[in-house]
Amino acid sequence: MDGSSSKSTKKKGSAQGESEKKMKITVMKENTKNISYNIKRDFALERLMFDYCQNLGVDYKGFKFTYLGKQISDFDTPNLLQMEDEDVIDCWADQIGGH
Repeated sequence: MDGSSSKSTKKKGSAQGESEKKMKITVMKENTKNISYNIKRDFALERLMFDYCQNLGVDYKGFKFTYLGKQISDFDTPNLLQMEDEDVIDCWADQIGGH
């Protein structure tokens, strides 16, 4: 075996390792417990948001989640939002109508 193939494998592995690396994200909602998750950087945040609502015993569709003031979509990932370890997602009751 020649050593060059193992070097290229290591480079691919380190690029994959970055998305495999776990990070801690905390979901906060006023007057409710905060829940922290250890997730991969390419983890779809929809699953985290759904799980958070299940833990609170509330309907997922009645809430919105924001990061740095922008609403998070179901397909967003920590990588797409450029999140860092220990970042916080805010949970809000979704309001319909009002002034």
